[in-house]
Amino acid sequence: MKNTVICILTVTVLAILNTGCEREQNGELPAEESRLLYGFLEAKIIDSGTKEPVPARVYAIGSNDSLYFAESCIPYEKPQFLKRIGYSGEHFTAVDGAFTVKLPVGAATIRIERGKEFEPIDETVVIEAGQTIAREFMLNRWIDMASRGWYSGDLHVHRSLGDLGVLMIAEDLNVTTPQTVWGLKREPGLDEWLAKADASGVIRVDDRRLFSVLGHEIERFRNSAVLFHHTGKTVLPVADIEERGLPNMRLIENARAAGGYVEAEKPWWPESHIDIAAGRADFTGIANNHFTYKSYLPEHPRNRTEFGSDYAEGVEGYAAYVLDLYYAYLNCGFRVMPTAGSASGVLPNPLGYNRVYVKVDGGFTYDSWFAALKAGRCFVTNGPLLVMTVNGSDTGDTVNPSGGTVRVRCEVSSLVPLDRLEIVRDGGVVLAVEPELAENATVVEADIPVTESGWLAARCFERRDDTVRFAQTAPVFVEVQGREFAPKRYAVEYFLRKTNELVVRAETGEFESDEARNAAMDVFMSAKFLYEDLLKRSQ
Repeated sequence: MKNTVICILTVTVLAILNTGCEREQNGELPAEESRLLYGFLEAKIIDSGTKEPVPARVYAIGSNDSLYFAESCIPYEKPQFLKRIGYSGEHFTAVDGAFTVKLPVGAATIRIERGKEFEPIDETVVIEAGQTIAREFMLNRWIDMASRGWYSGDLHVHRSLGDLGVLMIAEDLNVTTPQTVWGLKREPGLDEWLAKADASGVIRVDDRRLFSVLGHEIERFRNSAVLFHHTGKTVLPVADIEERGLPNMRLIENARAAGGYVEAEKPWWPESHIDIAAGRADFTGIANNHFTYKSYLPEHPRNRTEFGSDYAEGVEGYAAYVLDLYYAYLNCGFRVMPTAGSASGVLPNPLGYNRVYVKVDGGFTYDSWFAALKAGRCFVTNGPLLVMTVNGSDTGDTVNPSGGTVRVRCEVSSLVPLDRLEIVRDGGVVLAVEPELAENATVVEADIPVTESGWLAARCFERRDDTVRFAQTAPVFVEVQGREFAPKRYAVEYFLRKTNELVVRAETGEFESDEARNAAMDVFMSAKFLYEDLLKRSQ
């Protein structure tokens, strides 16, 4: 489907010689920009379905290849990442579906995006000195996942609560869980927002969008990062735990008591396997914030070579490492579900770049969305859309095959051609195809042999060489009569080795106090006993 673009040209005589632009700093332009002539683009962004203006994300690139902010917008840029990964995430959000941007003369490129379900717009606009160009851009929805019961969410968010509603509309995002209590930091005005929220601490933006006012994160590079969701209006003592150097387990217990959910923010932190094993984390971040809109952030402080020696360099190796770690948790028997987060507000990602889609049966509420996520009715993505069933059962379900095979059905939708779609059984790829898309979608079905109890999942990857954009489903669990699930030895041995390293650290390392050391040792030993028991039953 091609974008429909309606162009309206208006000419206004303006004197714009050597005047400032939105990106000037300290009132002065860079020398090369001070010599440029400028014009204006006045734009409206219209939803072709509703015919109404709609907020969206905009990249306005001038003829000098620089990006420009509009006069009235929500600007976004993280310049500290430009040197680190070659990308600052610069863009702006047109808050009411309209924007005016000053651009240097010549051919400007305008890219407009609205989440995963609208066709992006790429248009060239010729800017002339002393003129205003007026243009309408029509955004076309190519798929409507919410109408099918699938609602998207970003579980790692550091944007201002005051901006969040319009940003969610601009990114066509249904759920966000901003971390308004992050270590020693607390969102300004949080108490006022809690007073505005409903009894569950939730603000409803519209019929399709809602966000929690209160979310928590504790992040310590020596330990791990853990996100705590849906604790209502109960504020967890994150700052106290961090200042005293106590283990995450105290906060996990507090979150459970408040009826909340626990997420091991990424699977590779030094203590993620403790949070998942001893803490029984509900989720872990697979499409996580180290996948960025361009480029990626390498893992730290662990390295992929600790887990395997054959991972590629760069983002492709990172993606393989993250997925393999997730499969290792499943192969230990932990029914931890995949989630996604962008850390927009800290990292150079737009809100919702990484997102988890959750299938909600019945009414869409914050409670029903999280209950379905916990049940595994989900897939994560930063690009394609992927839904899998096994013998007609949804992800998160358990099937009991009787004939030695199961029927796997994968429905994939994508605006970008796919490099491959793979069915994964117990951590290994058992089917790989290069699907051909027809009208941005295809269905792949296959009979997969199953002789042991375990799990099945699916994943797919876009065909591109600049970054990795993929989707990964939650698993469907398989129980074969007379073949009880046995943990995989390679996975248990790896996590037990990492646990033993932590025990040594508790014995010899520096801690804030004896209280902190003893509490850490208690948690590490609990996890050690758990992994040792799994090892006895492993194969």
